[in-house]
Amino acid sequence: MSLTLGQVLRQAMDGPTADALHLSPHQWKTIRALAACRTSALGGQLFHCGNCGRDHFVAHSCRNRHCPQCQVGLALEWLEKQEATLLPIPIKALSLVFRGKFLHGLKERYGAGELEFHGALTGLATPTQFAGLLGLATKSKWVVYAKKPFAGPKQVLTYLSRYTHRVAISNRRLISSDAQSVVFDFKDYADGSRHKTITLDRSEFVRRFCLHILPKRFVKIRHYGLLGNRNRQERLKQARQFLATVEKTDAKEKPKKNDSKIEPLRCPFCQKPTLIFVREMASERTPIRQNHWTPHEEIPAEISRHRSS
Repeated sequence: MSLTLGQVLRQAMDGPTADALHLSPHQWKTIRALAACRTSALGGQLFHCGNCGRDHFVAHSCRNRHCPQCQVGLALEWLEKQEATLLPIPIKALSLVFRGKFLHGLKERYGAGELEFHGALTGLATPTQFAGLLGLATKSKWVVYAKKPFAGPKQVLTYLSRYTHRVAISNRRLISSDAQSVVFDFKDYADGSRHKTITLDRSEFVRRFCLHILPKRFVKIRHYGLLGNRNRQERLKQARQFLATVEKTDAKEKPKKNDSKIEPLRCPFCQKPTLIFVREMASERTPIRQNHWTPHEEIPAEISRHRSS
């Protein structure tokens, strides 16, 4: 099994390393959540295989925004929601909008006396001549150069999703961890982007990781304008009607899947689709002092991928 950030943090929280850490309450809360992710500390679901007869425990995830394991799934959820808001904007419609806004702004500047006319344009200073100019500009077709992205809007969103939910360090960069130190991979951009390894004391590793913990109530992604949260669906509906496109069903309004049609989960040991849900398992977390952590058994990755959403 590959090394995970949760394993490293549990090792750091169990022993003298925890006493050397000087973290804020918010940082402690985040570290404890990541350390408990996909362990019995958060509870989970018990399954039984009807073929091989083995029981399988699937632990719950922490869903913390600093967790590299949870952010992969959340990034995919975010991507699906954003794709549901994409609008096909034709260049012709964009030209009309740009022309209208430009001429409206020009008229406002003229009314405020902010425009100056010199040389051959002196005659446009009179209201009659200026109104004639605006009328002539309105009758003409405007060409707006808006080059499409190389792949398309969905590919752009896919690219953004790699960074919107990125955390301080991913599990694939972790190489090894022992009682004293943590070894991980990094890219040295000053040396031609070569991959190198660095070894840090466990307490120093945790300290550096905590530098990337966001403040409480800090919003990473904000939507403005047409995609602003307030009345967004109504604005998108009006935009699609204006663009004469077929309205897309919002991701939140998609019909729920019929559980009877969902294929049974596969057993991670015998690989047969005979995994049956038995019951929900309560959390086994015990009260944790700010400088102490009680480790719990981690769930194998091959079992965790069957976690129910």
